[in-house]
Amino acid sequence: MVENCSSVVTCEWGLASTLLDYFFKPLLKQLLRNKQLLEQSTDGTEERLYRSLLSPDRYEKDVRPTTHHSKPTNVTFGFLLNQIVEMDERNQVLTTRSWLNINWIDQRLMWNHSQWEGIKTIYIPHQRLWKPDIILVNKSVYFKKMNQEGIVVGSMQRLVSSCSSKVAISAQG
Repeated sequence: MVENCSSVVTCEWGLASTLLDYFFKPLLKQLLRNKQLLEQSTDGTEERLYRSLLSPDRYEKDVRPTTHHSKPTNVTFGFLLNQIVEMDERNQVLTTRSWLNINWIDQRLMWNHSQWEGIKTIYIPHQRLWKPDIILVNKSVYFKKMNQEGIVVGSMQRLVSSCSSKVAISAQG
């Protein structure tokens, strides 16, 4: 039985092959995608959309997104465990490689793509967006993808948990 669990996010990547698979390949894909987006929107349409969405008259990152203050903001979590990296019984720490995706709808960030030359997705630095107060991920998740329907997506890759555990060691001869 596990009691008194707490979790901490770390950004250690480990092996070079893991670094290549989880960082450089996605980064290269994103750079190529950004190059294509840049070539498609050299007229400044995406920049105007960005400025319009984050205008101080329209958006405040410290205010929870909701249609009415009495309504909740639904935050959806998806968790995928990729690997158990280490179980340190002595220090009671379990390190895993996993993906935690977090999504919510921010109505203030919606737009009609037909009014913005077909732009359906833009990337915004996480510092500019509202984030739910979730101790597990709030400090390390980079929320940067958002679509025309106001859906914001964030993810993390590594999770370290510390839990009280009972470890029994037996010596068999």
